[in-house]
This record gives sequence, structure tokens and C-alpha cells, in this order.
Amino acid sequence: MRFFASALAFVLTAAPALACDATETFLFTCQTDAPERSLSLCATEADSGDGLQFTGVRFVYQTEKGEEIAFPANPADGPKQLFFSHQFKAGLYQASIRFEKDGERYRLLFKDGPEQSDPSASGAGSGGLEITTAGKPVRSIACSEPPAFYYDQTRALLACDLENMFGAAGCGPKAPEEP
Repeated sequence: MRFFASALAFVLTAAPALACDATETFLFTCQTDAPERSLSLCATEADSGDGLQFTGVRFVYQTEKGEEIAFPANPADGPKQLFFSHQFKAGLYQASIRFEKDGERYRLLFKDGPEQSDPSASGAGSGGLEITTAGKPVRSIACSEPPAFYYDQTRALLACDLENMFGAAGCGPKAPEEP
């Protein structure tokens, strides 16, 4: 019996955090430095009559304490408050999801390569979260595993981040290439 209790305790502490709740699906997710910590972009779906469509999205940094960072409070506001951009740089596909909360700028990052027509195909990417205040780094949280990322669905759902070097082209269906 003691072995079973120890094994159960190990499984419960080693399981990755599940940031998205039962009514959501993830568009981006990865485990970070500890099994209880994860970065996720969680989307809600509704039947529009033409099939399921995403109606909301939120970012969640889940820790052993619960949702340490969550934005926005109402997922229905996410498509207008989370900003997407992407590009190819030095043969790597790079995507960014940006938002601002409490005077800090957050940037969820994804990198994958080498360059290919479908950036989600290789599965060997890296990612993480960068937090800055007044342009200075405050905190960086790296994924400890390749993130699962549905870039095309994310791109279609989120607002365009016009602060990227390509403007509106940096949010289009085909990622532009940095010269």
C-alpha cells in the first residue's frame, strides 16, 4: 500500500500542468522548467451553424499555485487584445504573440526551423515568454520542450501586431522573410 501511495504522489507531482480548462483547447502549449508549470494559449469554441469556430482566447502561465499570469480576464476579449506576427529569420520560422498587462509587455515566442512551407510540420521548435517593462527585460520563462503550436489558427484568430518590421504583411498567411 505504501508503494502505491508513493507512486500516486509521484505521478501527481510529475504530471504537466493543464492550463486550459475543460471548455478550452490549446493553440500553443509547452511545459517549462518544472512539470507543474506551463505556458498556454487557450481558445474557446462555439458552434456557429457552419461548424465550430474559435470565439475567445487567453494566455495562461500555470504554476503549482494556479494561474500565475492570465490575460485577458474575459477570453472573448482575447482576439482584440492579443497580437500576432510571424516571419522567417535566418531560415527559422518565428512567431510572436504580444500583450500588455499592468505596465508590462509580454511576448509569447515560438521558433522552428529550418524554413519550410508549413512551419508547424517539423515539431522541433523552441519557445517561451519574455516580459519587459519600459523596454528592459524583467523575466524570461523558457519552454523545456518543443511547444505544440497551431500557428495558422492562432494567426487567423488574433489581431495583427503592426509593431513588427513588416507591418500588416507580418500577419499574413505567408510569413515574410527578413532580409
